[in-house]
Amino acid sequence: MSLLTIKKTENEEEKVWVGRQIGRSIFLRKLFHLSSNYLILRSWYIRKEIGKWSKKEHSDVNILDAGSGFGQCAYYLSSLNAKWNIYSLDINRDKVCQCNTFFNNIGRQNVVFRTGDIQEYVSEEAYDLILSIDVLNYIEDDQQVIDNIYKSLKSKGTFLLSVPTCHSEFDLFPIQTEKQKLNPVRRGYLKKELVKKVKSAGFKIEYIAFTYGKAGKWAYNIAIRWPLKALQLAKILGILLPVYWIFSIPVALVLNLYDMFAKNRNGEGLIIRAIKDQ
Repeated sequence: MSLLTIKKTENEEEKVWVGRQIGRSIFLRKLFHLSSNYLILRSWYIRKEIGKWSKKEHSDVNILDAGSGFGQCAYYLSSLNAKWNIYSLDINRDKVCQCNTFFNNIGRQNVVFRTGDIQEYVSEEAYDLILSIDVLNYIEDDQQVIDNIYKSLKSKGTFLLSVPTCHSEFDLFPIQTEKQKLNPVRRGYLKKELVKKVKSAGFKIEYIAFTYGKAGKWAYNIAIRWPLKALQLAKILGILLPVYWIFSIPVALVLNLYDMFAKNRNGEGLIIRAIKDQ
């Protein structure tokens, strides 16, 4: 079992506030997706793995984003190929409604969002690619989710998984459902623990790496954590953030790039690419 001691989140209110601002206009939503693709290091690793996967020959592609959040992965995937069918599942009804409205407004007709629990969702051999990005640490029976994902993949289908490690110092936020808030049940995972869970479901692991090493952690602090702390002190400081980011973003981008090639021996996150080898 992973470490179950969860630190109290420092910036939960500020994250909720930022999320509300993002949903107010198409421009802000697009800006959010663009910035998260480059400021959030996890997105760099995901784009890299999706790029490798997309080079293979695919026809009638079906993709599941299991725990879609604000729809960052769906936004990126839908921009790569309009013929891919992207099904996004999330337990937060409000986010699902917002995402459906946004994607309809920008004309991305190959994406559909639905409210659902990935602990219960199985669609036998329906998908070529399934993503689960920083969701498993919120679920007590995470093995059931991995098993469901295995069943839902086609033969030779790909599973892309990202989780925090048990040593992560990043703030963890509750997930709001229609009826309640779901708090993380574990801070993160040990590498050997996660590998065991993925392999026991039947997957063959093709790639595994630590993310957010020292450089990546500094990039996160500079570009995201410190600005959130500033908003925690006073929302009015938000008007100064554009000036701050002019100087800080180039530094964060260089640090993110370094992290990608550093071959970290440990880090704040783990990413796995696995295949249903049958």
